[in-house]
Amino acid sequence: MISVWGLIPNSAPTTNVALTVSSVSPSTGLNYLGGDSLTISGSNFGTDISKVSVTTTDTSICNVTSVSSSTIVCSKSAFSTVTTSAQNLNVVVNSVTDSSLTVTQVSSVPIPSNLSPSSVSPVLKTTIVMTLPSDYEGSITVSEFTVELLKDDADKTYVKDLYIMSADASAKTLTVKFGGAVSGAYRLRPVSLTYGRLDD
Repeated sequence: MISVWGLIPNSAPTTNVALTVSSVSPSTGLNYLGGDSLTISGSNFGTDISKVSVTTTDTSICNVTSVSSSTIVCSKSAFSTVTTSAQNLNVVVNSVTDSSLTVTQVSSVPIPSNLSPSSVSPVLKTTIVMTLPSDYEGSITVSEFTVELLKDDADKTYVKDLYIMSADASAKTLTVKFGGAVSGAYRLRPVSLTYGRLDD
């Protein structure tokens, strides 16, 4: 048996790996109501989604949906502050923060102009045609949109997604199937993959 006397380190040596954030798309014209999908490019992001977070200057969150070593994809929640000024995008990976990139918001959001019919049976399946605003310039396809059914209350409580039957780009309409709901007042909120929420 050999006894060795000396100093034993109480922790393993550590090293820092630099976080590089090079771009975000889109970076301008974000919907202040939320719903934009942001793609952040760079390096050393890792693959553990629990170690990654993204926020803006106003502390609003971009919910991370996927992570690879070079790409982070997140869905932007509503901004806490509506402003035309640029906000820093705070990317945190393994407690290391990069705030070198900025994003900006649009000054206004297109709001659907009409629902037909505006009154439906609570128990019967009904087809509803939603007309998008005339100044909406994005793609109008079934795959581009989801339509959410919300209670018409102060919180705009989410009920469910409605099935989109068709989309007409020339008429700027979405046709959805309403499958019934408890009697009351509701809102239909279209959400574009490109432009986010389109409501007030």
